Amino acid sequence: MGSIIRALSASRNRAESPPWLACSGRMPSRKRRCGQDGMGILCRVGAAAQTLHLLTMPPFRATIANRHEQTQTNASNSQTMKEPALRKLLPEERLNQIAALVSERRAATVAELSELYDVSAATIRTDLDELERRGLVIRTHGGAVRPDRNGREWSLGARERSQVAEKGRIGAAAAELVRDGDSIALDASTTALQIARRLRDRRELTVVTSSLMVALELIDAPGVSVVMPGGVLDRDTVSLVGGLGAETLSKCRAGKGFFGVRGLTVDALTDVNSYEAELKRSLVSASREVNIVADASKWGRVALVSLVPWSAVHRVITDREAPADMVAALRAKGVEVMLV
Repeated sequence: MGSIIRALSASRNRAESPPWLACSGRMPSRKRRCGQDGMGILCRVGAAAQTLHLLTMPPFRATIANRHEQTQTNASNSQTMKEPALRKLLPEERLNQIAALVSERRAATVAELSELYDVSAATIRTDLDELERRGLVIRTHGGAVRPDRNGREWSLGARERSQVAEKGRIGAAAAELVRDGDSIALDASTTALQIARRLRDRRELTVVTSSLMVALELIDAPGVSVVMPGGVLDRDTVSLVGGLGAETLSKCRAGKGFFGVRGLTVDALTDVNSYEAELKRSLVSASREVNIVADASKWGRVALVSLVPWSAVHRVITDREAPADMVAALRAKGVEVMLV
């Protein structure tokens, strides 16, 4: 070590210092980062305790080249991260990319898709609505998730996460129509499940339902009796379906019925599951007053299976985002529309 310090001291007295030497009067006694790869080593010399900084940095030109190379690499990485925004994609191209991304990652939010594709949040919401209509994603609050494996019907958990606040308001408004001593019908929709959660304190209430989830929700409600048909378990809707259940329900009577749909237009009410639709028609036939419970995302959509004509419906309970022109058209048909 002594020889190194003597060499450094001698070099200070020469007109030119070596390229790896830096000298200062009172540098702090700690390591400092120098250049691209270099690390300084501090030592003290003589009685004045002067600090010398020995640099192990590469030659100047190599350092500049390395910095230039790193700058180019960083720019390339940044460009790769924002690849979709390099040019404006056609709407169909963007839809295909979003569908593939959600399929791969299982979920995506409106905010991250808006940033990734450099379009507004409103545009992304429209894209996700269209992809949901095609059955490629499931809309949730603030984004979308991948559909379940068979593509026929959303999983119950995914449907429960969709439009949560709106379904809660609709469920609360529908529950207000139910009185002690009533008999009601509830289908296997997640909005009907929201209604059931608000009926646990009713007295002498009878609930006719094909939904296992509704039955479980009310299983420990002492004032509520639950009537269920027989049938085959549909794992997608977690309900009992089939001809046996329809036959049983044909013998039941309910004062009010509450039914969800997957599509609602001025001309038709539609659903995606034919087995569930069959049970739903039986429940509608058993109900004296038919209420459709559907959030605004269902308006203007047409699903696979027709349910019942509007002439069989007394009331629609929906949220305030429902399209005003369609609301007016239904009211003109004599259907009451409650906006909550």
